[in-house]
Amino acid sequence: MKKVSYCLAASCLALFTVAKLNAQTIAVKNAPATVKIDGNADEWKGYEESVNEKSHVNYIISSDKDNLYLVLKTKDRKKQQNILGAGVTFSVDPAGKKKETFSTTFPQPDMDDLSEFEHLDDANLKMRVAATEFKKIRAIGFAGIPPIMGAQKNDQNIFASIKYTADGELVLEEAIPLKLFAAADAASEWAFNIKLNGLFVRLAPSFGGSAGASDIATPPAGGGGGGRRGGGGSTPRVSPAGASSSIAMNLNNNGGTPITSSSDFWGKLAFAKQ
Repeated sequence: MKKVSYCLAASCLALFTVAKLNAQTIAVKNAPATVKIDGNADEWKGYEESVNEKSHVNYIISSDKDNLYLVLKTKDRKKQQNILGAGVTFSVDPAGKKKETFSTTFPQPDMDDLSEFEHLDDANLKMRVAATEFKKIRAIGFAGIPPIMGAQKNDQNIFASIKYTADGELVLEEAIPLKLFAAADAASEWAFNIKLNGLFVRLAPSFGGSAGASDIATPPAGGGGGGRRGGGGSTPRVSPAGASSSIAMNLNNNGGTPITSSSDFWGKLAFAKQ
């Protein structure tokens, strides 16, 4: 009896493992005939959305012969604030491994202090959404292209847009040309990661040199530790605009003192035949 029970338990575990693996694999459907990266997502109606409960997002990953597409939606206000301030990083590894081989971040943070995004009312939320039209995309791992480019107009045809719907849903759309993935095999399963970056405050750089990761000043002794609100310490002040923008270009998006937590998840992409 014990042997039978053990075998039954092992079978159930195997079934659960298979189901869990299958749940992580997204069947990449062919994109609509006409896709416009404008944040409206009207052309995606009828497409099944995958759900990640941890990050409170619904999403679609699709492709055609030219592009890989991401459509991401959330009604969670805290996640919306994270997205508008620190951006969404979409990473892909064509070899199917958990590596951020190619990644884009939109909107790319352009300030060192993102605390103003932490408690946005409806009016300011809508204003921030409208301002994403002028935001940048950060692209990492793609050979021969600039790391920072305009989201609405650039020579690489990597485009992204965000809109806010009447029922309070934030929608992000993005397109990345498949040719930029270094002639990777689109017939195999790719790994992907979607990360909603947390808000942060970067520490002020020291002066007398070029701004960069090694130029970040440490808080003064007795200043209350690492938390933005902790121990009586004050919020780190940022440097003048020139040094500030230099740091924003050279540090990772989660550099500095965290204000809110990031959230991310991995999965696999199984491509449809074109």
